Amino acid sequence: PTSCSALHHLICVNHMVRRTSTGNCSWCFETCKHIEERDLDIWMCIACLGPSKKCSVVGCPGFARVEVTRQGSMPCASCAGEWGALTEKRRVYFQQSSNASGSQFEMNRESPQRREMESAGLIRPFLLLVSMPAPTRAVLTVQLGWSSVLDDVKCMTCLWNTF
Repeated sequence: PTSCSALHHLICVNHMVRRTSTGNCSWCFETCKHIEERDLDIWMCIACLGPSKKCSVVGCPGFARVEVTRQGSMPCASCAGEWGALTEKRRVYFQQSSNASGSQFEMNRESPQRREMESAGLIRPFLLLVSMPAPTRAVLTVQLGWSSVLDDVKCMTCLWNTF
């Protein structure tokens, strides 16, 4: 076929099916399918699109985060003994208000971060971020190389300086 859906395109390269594996993701803390990037020994979580590697513990089906700052193989969050505490932290993070009135409150609330963004001329991107539901913000942070569960990003200027 000449056109593929987005998910079909993620799974197929030149219409050849890639290998998939299900395991715990150390980015989004979901148990989900990962797709192997061809010839790179890198896997991509289909829930958060986080780059991962197979866990360094033999026989473990989990996936460890791939980060520029860390070299070599690492254990996944399950094998590192962090899974229970981090999945609970994720659950609490995702329970944050995501209805329209909660988003409107957050967009109008005065805070040091809001003042910092106003003075930096970044109020519109800031308002876009605070209006997003927690799961959407979580996927965005993974794409920026952070985990919303592991990394408490307090400084919004630091976020924009990474671009």
